[in-house]
Amino acid sequence: MRFKILEEFYNSVEVNDAISKMHPVELQEDLKGELFLILAELPEEKLIGLYQAKQLRFYVVRVMLNLVRSTDKKFYAKYRNFVEYEEKEIADESQSDPTEFISKYFEGLYWYEKELLRLYTFEFNRNARQLMIS
Repeated sequence: MRFKILEEFYNSVEVNDAISKMHPVELQEDLKGELFLILAELPEEKLIGLYQAKQLRFYVVRVMLNLVRSTDKKFYAKYRNFVEYEEKEIADESQSDPTEFISKYFEGLYWYEKELLRLYTFEFNRNARQLMIS
């Protein structure tokens, strides 16, 4: 009985029309999913009682409006609470001279760190090339 009631309301023209009037449009399918998840979690006696008393339609509309308008529900937290993405213009660093960047970085280093970095980069590369040749 529960499955037939849920199927009837899921395919109902009235319910689908009501959902299609909700905004934003891109959240309508998510709203429908959340709505029927709530209906499926109702105790069977309550669902059948609302259906037999012909109150389920009003219950569905009330739940739908609560989901859309409330800011403290799971639906708001999952789907509506988002921050709009704003693209920021970033200077293209690939066109700048990399040696400039490295030399600026070297200026801030302690003398010991400069020497270690020089040994690891330049001396290591020279030794590696010699090993490859021999």
